[in-house]
Order: sequence, then C-alpha cells, then structure tokens
Amino acid sequence: MPGILACDIDGTLTDSPFEMPSLVAKALRDVYDEGWKVIFITGRPYVWGVKPLSTLDFSYYFAVINGANLLEMPQAVLMEELLIPKDTLGTFDDFCADKGTDYIAYSGYSGQDICYYRPKRFSPNQIKYLKERSAAVGEVWLPVDDFNQVPLKGFASIKCFGNHKECQVLAHYMEKELHLHAPTIRDPFNNSHFVAQATHKECTKGLILKRFAEKIGCNGPIIAAGDDYNDMSMLKVADVRIVMETAPQEILSMADYIAPPASQAGLAAILLSVIKKVSSNEISIRREHG
Repeated sequence: MPGILACDIDGTLTDSPFEMPSLVAKALRDVYDEGWKVIFITGRPYVWGVKPLSTLDFSYYFAVINGANLLEMPQAVLMEELLIPKDTLGTFDDFCADKGTDYIAYSGYSGQDICYYRPKRFSPNQIKYLKERSAAVGEVWLPVDDFNQVPLKGFASIKCFGNHKECQVLAHYMEKELHLHAPTIRDPFNNSHFVAQATHKECTKGLILKRFAEKIGCNGPIIAAGDDYNDMSMLKVADVRIVMETAPQEILSMADYIAPPASQAGLAAILLSVIKKVSSNEISIRREHG
C-alpha cells in the first residue's frame, strides 16, 4: 500500500543551496509514479527552499520553516500556518543584548517571506555575514527599529546565527523560557556557521508530518529521510527511517537504512529499493496508522 515519503532537503536531497541532483529528482518521480505522496519538510523559508525543487514535474507537498507553513505544490496553495505571537518575544530582547547579538524575524509565506532585523543590535562582523547570506540566498531583509512596527500578528520563525555554542545557549533559552521549538543546525549557506531557528512549539518536523498524514487521510506507511538534529522528530514518526551517512551519530543510530552522502546523490542509490521492500511487505511496519 503506497504511503508517504517525507524528505529533508539540506544534506539529504542535496548539498547545494539551489540545485538537486538529477538522479535524486528521477528517483522521487518514480516514487510518485508508484502512488506515494511526497512531502519535503525543511527549515528553509519558501523563497529559497523551493529552488532545488524547481525541476520536479509532479505534484508534491512542501512544509517550510520546520512546518510553520504547509503548501500544496506546484500551485503553492497555503494549507496551514502556525506563527509565533509577537508578544512571546519580549524577554528575548534583553537576553540577546546580554549576549551581544540579536535575532531575525521571518514573516513566513503569507507575509511574503520578508526578514525583519534590527541593524543597531548586531556587530559589524555580524551584519557583514548576514548581508552576504541574504544576498546569496535571495531573501528580502527589511531593517526596523522595533518589531512592533511590523504589521503582522506574529512570525513564522526567529533565527539566531553564530558558532555552535552561542546558538545552543540561545536555543536553550528560546525553548525553556519562550516555550518554542528551537533546534540548532549548521547554516546551509555556510557550514562553518550555525543557526538556532525557533518556531511555534507545534512546528516540529514530526508534528507537521503527523498533521499532514491526517489531512490527506493516509493510512499507509511513512518513510522519512533526514540527516540532522531537526530531522529527529520526523524520523521518530516514520515507520522506516533513511539517514544519510554524513549525519551525527545520534541520528545515525535511528536509521533502518544509511544512504551515501547527498554530494553523491546518495538518496537515489537506495530509495527505490526501500520503497519496493515496503510495498512488498518485506519490511515490518512499526505502527498502524489511523
């Protein structure tokens, strides 16, 4: 029985910000032709998250910002949105100031994917990196003095950039004090930097995958493919787990199958064989859906 294939993008489908290997695209098309629903779940915003998917020639679903926005593609119809209320963020201002940094507020798809930031709260080196990043990935950044000036009720996410330790400290505060979901991962733009991305507490990859399965009424198996800590909740939901060999050990320990690196189009190397084994009941399913 066909089910759902849920895939991360960075480090799973591709190691490029804007392109997907043709072998991976073909494998995904073959999965779709077998009757499976395909959903991509990523921490990226829509504006540049969609770029490596532009060559796909079939219908799929797209959950961006770890599930803050769920869209039906290729029409880009918004199916669901969960925002962080602006009044949630008050105490975080002082905490960031004590750490010599600040956060960026992402409007999300319905807010035209605008990134709001307060330039005076960042150091010159931080501003330099943020401008290089925004220019490279094609994001629209608007400077403001106060986030209360932004005509939105809330934000799809807030992001902090820095080294691993700095981002872990900021993420811990966001989860403990603001009650948000805030994993720390390598920045897809530059892997020498890290990003702590906070979203609504119900915006984890696992929860959006559960809600998606309910929305489409899927009772079949779920296969998930990922490579980083923010994929952990998605992998836990899945019946069958594909993990890229470049993943941290904690994520590798969850794998039913380990795929070669994304730089080698590794997902394409094993995806169809996994699909066939699931379809022919060669793999025992962890749980029943329904």
